[in-house]
Amino acid sequence: MQPGDRVDFRGQPVAVVVADSFETARDAAARLAIRYEEEAAVTDPAAAETETKADDAAEEAVNDAMAEAAHALDATYSTASHAAAAMEPHAAIADWQDGHLTLYSALQMLRFNALELADALGLERDRVRILAPYVGGGFGSKLGLGPEAVAAAVADGRPGRPLAAGRPRTRAGAGQFAAGVAACV
Repeated sequence: MQPGDRVDFRGQPVAVVVADSFETARDAAARLAIRYEEEAAVTDPAAAETETKADDAAEEAVNDAMAEAAHALDATYSTASHAAAAMEPHAAIADWQDGHLTLYSALQMLRFNALELADALGLERDRVRILAPYVGGGFGSKLGLGPEAVAAAVADGRPGRPLAAGRPRTRAGAGQFAAGVAACV
């Protein structure tokens, strides 16, 4: 699922199981024996590598503004790493027809999600269509594209055989999921 051979976080998707029913796929996924070598983890955000370049001018401007302000508050806040808890399931159905993908999912930013999915699949944007006929109860956790959408799209690209992928409610906050061909499609 992820490029490369590293597991970077708890719950990172590392495999997709495809079966004739969701129950069979979930059972098979539970039987997978994933092995990997553990490495020392960086758990302090201040010590972690950053992907952004320092902007000295911006930092200096903020420091100057804080020093000149009549009142200033300099504090650090943190939140739990897994906070979102959608009421609706994280699930997607992918349907390939003539090299074009239609994805059905309860996503909240369809134009941006279609760009994300096209990028993840290496497709032109006009070959990806996302439909979200029912949306509600995502509470912001469905703003970005989830692993179930990519899993459904890459697991089986055969025309006429839509594939459903989803995360059980118990795993929704951790990014873990199982995939299977939906019996009702």
